[in-house]
Amino acid sequence: MTSSQPDDQRHTPQPETIPAELAGNAQLLAEIDFLREKLAAARLRAANLEAAIRAALGAHATAKATPSPTCATRSTTPGARMTRDPYRRQVRRIRRSMRKNGNPCGVVIVGPGEPYGIIILAALGRWMFRHRSALAPLWIALAAFIAAAAAHPRHADLWQLVTAVTAVTTTILALPLPALRRRPVGRFIVRVLSQAWERLGIDRGIERGYAATVIATLGGWLAAAIANGPAVKPLPMTALIATIILAIPWWFHRRRRAKVRVERKIAGWPDVADNIGLPGSRVASVVVDTWGWTARVILRKGTTVAHAIARIPDIESGLELRPGSVRVFPDGKKANRLVMRVVEAEPLAAPIPWPGPVTRSVTQLAEIGISEGGRPVRVLLLRRNVLIGGIA
Repeated sequence: MTSSQPDDQRHTPQPETIPAELAGNAQLLAEIDFLREKLAAARLRAANLEAAIRAALGAHATAKATPSPTCATRSTTPGARMTRDPYRRQVRRIRRSMRKNGNPCGVVIVGPGEPYGIIILAALGRWMFRHRSALAPLWIALAAFIAAAAAHPRHADLWQLVTAVTAVTTTILALPLPALRRRPVGRFIVRVLSQAWERLGIDRGIERGYAATVIATLGGWLAAAIANGPAVKPLPMTALIATIILAIPWWFHRRRRAKVRVERKIAGWPDVADNIGLPGSRVASVVVDTWGWTARVILRKGTTVAHAIARIPDIESGLELRPGSVRVFPDGKKANRLVMRVVEAEPLAAPIPWPGPVTRSVTQLAEIGISEGGRPVRVLLLRRNVLIGGIA
């Protein structure tokens, strides 16, 4: 037989359960505060969205911006009005975010107050800028047409000057450099012209021939158009046919296509640098050659060339290159700059034929081969001991 406890003792909480109940109340209060903040933020977003929808509908109906008096803002003033159209402000905010972070999905936001003509022109302008290298022949033809149309009414006698400049330029481009090396004066001219052609990127004979043909055709057509008018038949049709025919070698030129490919690849360098551990670095310049390209990279302050050398496999992966194709060298002038050499094609994959000796005296520079960049290597053999090896 057990003795019963009084009612006040049975319903009195034990001392050890009080702290646990207090802790549960504290967690409950924190959860309530968190849900209250989320509810307030959701209400604010809903109110702003409703105001933006009303303003957009009003702008679509009246063809002008309609500020909404019921838009909720973060202002402490009751009944504060938005000073700008909330719909257009939101569109500008999304566009700014896309320009900063990229727009991989190609989303185009069309508002009710935006004409489709401007959107089409913007898309066309972006396409033309992306393919500006391939469209260069068309731009040159258009510039020649505009120049002829502007010069014909008042300066029709300029056709003589254009003809003379065209003839001189074409003759210089068509000069046979090997034949000029036979005399001292010719060797000096060859040396000057070779340096000029190398800087202009037309150091090969076939490229100079193409440039001479383009200049002769363009200068001849421009002189005729200035003298007679660009709209006189058959000048317009002649310009169209010549532009298409001369643009075909340009479109399929290996160097031009390689340069465009490298420029597009380098355009994504900021994202690649962030992913491989070189954030803040940027590419200052790029030079494309026969077997690859060379870039000068400026690193963020505090980052050295040693960090970049340690990231060479990551650079190859980020730029989608073949393993072992990237080389990094110090700039030599500043510690936060480097030279990155990329060899896309293997230079020794096929034998390189030797054209034979091109010098007649030991006092001249002898061409002994081709460098990694595809340019001829010339050395002075006078008073030097040289061992040259090769495979016949």
